[in-house]
Amino acid sequence: MKRDQELEELWKDFADIMLNEDCDCIDEDFHIWKKKTQLIEIWGWFDEIHSKGVGYLVDNVFPHED
Repeated sequence: MKRDQELEELWKDFADIMLNEDCDCIDEDFHIWKKKTQLIEIWGWFDEIHSKGVGYLVDNVFPHED
């Protein structure tokens, strides 16, 4: 699916985002999310939108894979 491919590229970009471990959130704006957005919210969005879910992305899509 073209949509899944686009989401997988976005997931790779997400790997470069600075995280704030104190609040379990992102430390900068990314895509549609503002700084301080909780990781669970972002992961939930990927899980709903990607046809195979966030588990697939975590296990199979690696940053900077060409």
